[in-house]
Amino acid sequence: MTFKCQQKALINFLSGNYKKYLSDSFPEPEITDEFLDFDRFKNDFTLFVDFARIDFRQSAYQDDCGDSEHLSLTVFLVRRNSESKTLRDDVLDAAWAFYKMVKENPGLGIAQNTVIDGIDFYNYVEGTKYLVCSEINLSLDVEIQTIQVEAENET
Repeated sequence: MTFKCQQKALINFLSGNYKKYLSDSFPEPEITDEFLDFDRFKNDFTLFVDFARIDFRQSAYQDDCGDSEHLSLTVFLVRRNSESKTLRDDVLDAAWAFYKMVKENPGLGIAQNTVIDGIDFYNYVEGTKYLVCSEINLSLDVEIQTIQVEAENET
């Protein structure tokens, strides 16, 4: 699976699965890998996926096929267009739903394992009480052999 296909597969996984973990009253999330832009994306709830870094790790053992790609990414959950107290509660609920989804689906459709490195919460984004955000930092491990085989099948 190429890097571009990995990103597309992750966005598709989130689009098909994340809503299942949110309460029924929660607005439908817009999920994008576009730049975090509060002026352009004005929906009630937007999930931004920022593919930050890809590192490669080589196995210390010759007979181990464990060479892997380590993908670091950040997901921003942005909630707006409601009362300040409701928005804060909603972004906490949205982050909890994301956490549950990762725990139940640790590969997120592309990896062997996903680790949530941390979650930060921001109130009054850009100085307004009607825009709140959480930042979720993730690390995913993908076997390189799997990537190469799937890339060959894509061509």
